[in-house]
Amino acid sequence: MAAGILSVGLDLTGYTALSVIALVLACVLWAAFAMTFAVRLLSVRCS
Repeated sequence: MAAGILSVGLDLTGYTALSVIALVLACVLWAAFAMTFAVRLLSVRCS
């Protein structure tokens, strides 16, 4: 979540390239956490 907030702040101050990098990082981290959650959920439900 911090990477997303950082991305918005960087965009508002004019650092567009750094903002995009932070946004991509936030999206990758979100996807990784979502996959981890799904794997754990399915492993508990199947056991």
